[in-house]
Amino acid sequence: MKNRSFTISFFIALAFCFTTISCSVETLSSAGVFEKQQPSKLIASNSYLANSANNLDVSVQQSKYMASLTNVLNEIPLFKNKGVNKEVSRLKNTVKSYVYALKDNDSKQIENTYQDYIEVFKNLQNLKKDLNSDEEQLLDVYLTRIKANINSLEYLS
Repeated sequence: MKNRSFTISFFIALAFCFTTISCSVETLSSAGVFEKQQPSKLIASNSYLANSANNLDVSVQQSKYMASLTNVLNEIPLFKNKGVNKEVSRLKNTVKSYVYALKDNDSKQIENTYQDYIEVFKNLQNLKKDLNSDEEQLLDVYLTRIKANINSLEYLS
């Protein structure tokens, strides 16, 4: 008899536990996730992730072109013509300022430094006529690489 009353009270306690757990789980699942999330919010969050991924891709590409640009600037040798060397120095400073403006996302500074770059580039095109053919070709190689990287950065901006 004692054993039977223990078994009955055990099953009643067990049934009570199951109903309590079942109700609490049911309440959590219906009120927690499904009622608060609406399909429009899910779509918005997915488009946010897609935009973030695109921005990250652009940022990685920009970083690649900026790194290539600064590497090219560091590789430019000295030339025999002092006027060319002076303009190359101005070009280096202008392009570095342009890269910093891009990093800061300062549109006014980007425009100003881009205009300065165009001016220095044109001056170098005129001054390269004073160089011998080997130096002229070498300068052309560096100017072409710089121009290609800047055009790529302009396209991405």
